[in-house]
Amino acid sequence: MMMKRLLAAAVLTLVCTFNPMASQAADGEGKYAVRGAGSTPCRQLAAAIDSKDANVRRDAVLLYASWLNGYLSYVNRVEKETYDIVPLTDSAHLLAVVVGQCRQNPDALVETVSAQVIAVLAKAKIAAESPLVELKVGDQKGNFRQATLMALQEKLIEKRYLKGKADGFFGGQSQQALRAFQKAEKLRESGFPDTETLMRALLK
Repeated sequence: MMMKRLLAAAVLTLVCTFNPMASQAADGEGKYAVRGAGSTPCRQLAAAIDSKDANVRRDAVLLYASWLNGYLSYVNRVEKETYDIVPLTDSAHLLAVVVGQCRQNPDALVETVSAQVIAVLAKAKIAAESPLVELKVGDQKGNFRQATLMALQEKLIEKRYLKGKADGFFGGQSQQALRAFQKAEKLRESGFPDTETLMRALLK
């Protein structure tokens, strides 16, 4: 719930220069055709994800995550000084953020909401090529761009939870510092940079 409120507020207040396809794929009235899964209403995506049928949920995740990855790849290709426009490498986590916003905007197209989410997350974009780092903390694991982990460490240093220099290798001291940050923000104190923690640290 907190992540939904945070993202909703960010969409409304964040001034971001990223505006996908605004100047190069629109007609004289600023309109453009939306293709594929992105052209469906948000209520359809939310209904599929909330379905009691496991097969429907699985198929929806595969379909919309695949479309979202293609959309992101195109944005990465055309945006200047951008290697990866969002800090989340797991498409399922990004899709979860999109679904959360879709539930609040059922009449909007999935593409419209996806563009808004990407615009907010672009504040923490990766400007240059950065390798993936596999991170495991307790029972949680995931892959992150080294540049994203460095940005997170820099925030922890700035907030005086961590000492030293950011290196992108999220070891014991960084995990301990992150737990302190999570405690202060009333998040799960895991020491793992989950989606809500990353958004709170990098976008707030």
